[in-house]
Amino acid sequence: MEIFVTGATGAIGRPLTEALAAAGHEVVAGTRHPEAYRGPGRAVQFDLDAHGRADPGEAARTADAAFYLVHALDQRSFAQVDRDRAERFADLWGADRPVVYLGGLGEPGLGSPHLRSRHEVGLILRRRCETIELRAAMVLGAESISFQLLARLGRLASFSPLPVLAPQASRARTQPIGQADLVAALVHALELEPGSYDVGGPEVIRYADLMERAARAQGRTLKVLPVVPLDPEWIGPATSVAAGVDPWATSALFAGMGEETVVRPDHRVPGPELATTSIDDALAAALAGP
Repeated sequence: MEIFVTGATGAIGRPLTEALAAAGHEVVAGTRHPEAYRGPGRAVQFDLDAHGRADPGEAARTADAAFYLVHALDQRSFAQVDRDRAERFADLWGADRPVVYLGGLGEPGLGSPHLRSRHEVGLILRRRCETIELRAAMVLGAESISFQLLARLGRLASFSPLPVLAPQASRARTQPIGQADLVAALVHALELEPGSYDVGGPEVIRYADLMERAARAQGRTLKVLPVVPLDPEWIGPATSVAAGVDPWATSALFAGMGEETVVRPDHRVPGPELATTSIDDALAAALAGP
């Protein structure tokens, strides 16, 4: 099939284009800077912002399926930006061809602004397009902003000889997934019927414990006590300075810490279990780099 991939140069888009090509598909990469694209297939100009060019030409009109990986987490008004981009993409793509969207776990309509935005985009696309939505929690991959924040915090906090005090929200459970497993699930999604499906790794873990595991993966010792009675969103800006990660992205990600992001048993991806990589193995692979 000819597959149109938006966000083809992003943390998930890069390995996904390679996996699609390896599976025998023809890749058309949608990117703002096609001249800089170095992946398989061919690249076309693609920009969903109001001031940009939304139409990448004949490729988007003739491709058999698409992957929608666009996300504005690094912008203060990300919810409105993502809403507008999803509507423009639906206008461009139409209602008759499949599109795979990577959304977020968590109870629909609840949780942080970041998670609610992810769910809203999924709803827009499902209403207007033939959409297969895969909902995932934190991706353990070298270029994932969530992973970079986790790894740097684990490394920085481990310098303290005393237990590190964290927001009480870090007691919430999550189900992270290794990048390679997620990419395999996305490729498999092309075989699914339209609908919303949950995907996660084989382990459910508290955010506090995940920080400790991230430190251990880097050869350090860390003890996290989730006792601070503050909304994690309040410490996002300060954390972004310490970790060297985008402040808007950090604040959005921290705000979602108190939301349980675990696969719902009745919404699992049908078929064979695709996500089998342990947290420790996924952390090791992510730390080794892309």
